[in-house]
Amino acid sequence: MGEQVIAKCECGYEEGFLIGCGMASCGTMFSFPCLCRDCKRIVDGNLEEQPPKCPECDGQNLVPYDEAELSTERSGETVTEWSGRKLTDDPHYCPQCDTVRLRFENSFLMWD
Repeated sequence: MGEQVIAKCECGYEEGFLIGCGMASCGTMFSFPCLCRDCKRIVDGNLEEQPPKCPECDGQNLVPYDEAELSTERSGETVTEWSGRKLTDDPHYCPQCDTVRLRFENSFLMWD
């Protein structure tokens, strides 16, 4: 079971991303929002893949959005937490405007 989060930035960027896995894909899929440094997009990365690959460009330069390098602060409220991965409402890096103003919100949408 998983859920969806919404990434929103002051520049107008807004997109939904899945976190977790479905019943049929557990063990082979763990979706989590990642920055692809190759195509400079936020993507649903499969963290079960080693190394994880970008579903857009097939690049292997993904950084999960819970890594400290994508946020200047580390004190915000938890938006969601799955399998030891935690997203907070701290400002994160936005590849669309190249600033640290992107924030995650829980959409309260569950998926399986």
